[in-house]
Amino acid sequence: MASRNPSERDCQLSDARPQVLLIDDSRSVVGLLKNRIEIASPARVLTASTLAGARELLEEAPNVAVAVAGLCLADAPNGEVVDFLHTQKVPVVVLTGNMDEQVRETILAKRVIDYVVKRQGDEVDYVVELVQRLCGNHELKVLVVDDGRTSRLMIRRLLEAHNYQVLEAEDGVQALEVLEEHPDVTMVLSDYQMPRMDGGELITRIRRRWTRNDMAIIGLSAQDDPTLSARLLKAGASDYLTKPFIEEEFYCRVHQNADLVRSIRAMRDASRRDYLTGLYNRRYLHDTGAKLYANARRGNLHLVAAMLDLDHFKHINDTYGHQAGDLALQHVAKLLRQSVRASDMIARYGGEEFCVLLANGDAGQPALVLERVRQVVADTPLDYDGQRIEITLSIGATGELGEGFEAMLDAADHLLYEAKAGGRNRVVLGADTAAG
Repeated sequence: MASRNPSERDCQLSDARPQVLLIDDSRSVVGLLKNRIEIASPARVLTASTLAGARELLEEAPNVAVAVAGLCLADAPNGEVVDFLHTQKVPVVVLTGNMDEQVRETILAKRVIDYVVKRQGDEVDYVVELVQRLCGNHELKVLVVDDGRTSRLMIRRLLEAHNYQVLEAEDGVQALEVLEEHPDVTMVLSDYQMPRMDGGELITRIRRRWTRNDMAIIGLSAQDDPTLSARLLKAGASDYLTKPFIEEEFYCRVHQNADLVRSIRAMRDASRRDYLTGLYNRRYLHDTGAKLYANARRGNLHLVAAMLDLDHFKHINDTYGHQAGDLALQHVAKLLRQSVRASDMIARYGGEEFCVLLANGDAGQPALVLERVRQVVADTPLDYDGQRIEITLSIGATGELGEGFEAMLDAADHLLYEAKAGGRNRVVLGADTAAG
């Protein structure tokens, strides 16, 4: 019989989560970092103690997001592992046991993402934060505004090395056009001296629409003017860098500002999300639903409100335990996200009850969508500790606007009870809903 280790390893290598390659000859460092990274991020950590081991892993797991590598290994004492990882186009964070100017220059000459000195008190936290950032930066858009093509390309290269999405503009006027097309930009790096609209005016214009909590702005300039930084900060810049800058300072400023915006967004998102399922919560449903309802009243969109309830949920809790019940709710939430459009709204209403708001559906579409949702849930049982748990939904939905958004939800709830009374695992629509 084959041992378990190879199959477990194969399973790890085929995992769909972001993968981090950790290479170091210190077992204590590797163990600590692996544990901390996997707790703090969605990444799976693959480990090796030698360059040969890293080669083998990369042959089987080519989609590594970032490598954290010791500079001196038994079979690669002079940083050869970093050179190898560059040939594989894997971003590298270097671990080194000592640091002086010569070592620093050697490391930076290899164009690594960053370096961390072992035995410093905060090195583990720093590496964990860095890995989290590199695994998440691909979701962040950064706009580089500079009339100098060489400068734009240099900054673009630095940002893309850390997995940011990068947009470009030649001046302030073009930058505003780009922001209209991409309002979800996280950060703007803008030069000061540009034709048509300088950096100061651009920052002022941006701040009329995006607050410091919504978007970070870093002003850049090679001007020898001690008052310029103060003027740009007062105009609304979050930070300022004098050109030319060293890469380490650039990355520190960029990461600090990106992390701040990301943290604020996360706090905002947490306040409107259900902690268990990740869906919108009841409060956010009522706030947003009222706005959608007002638009529907004005004739700008067609709105359908649907209430959904897990059938026999108490039986799942009583038979398998509350942990299984929680997993069942998460399972259904995932299926709901997969079964409706991104523009539709899904919320956990309370307990085992959910609400879906369908907007701008074509005639007959709500009936098709909700029947698909019911069927997908019924056809996708939950696998809990080797046990198959069948789950079904009862659904009630209405497109009748009535006297207000609360009245729509009440009407959908009454239709849900009809579905329950009619035998469960079915969709009951208001007379107006099927016609869209």
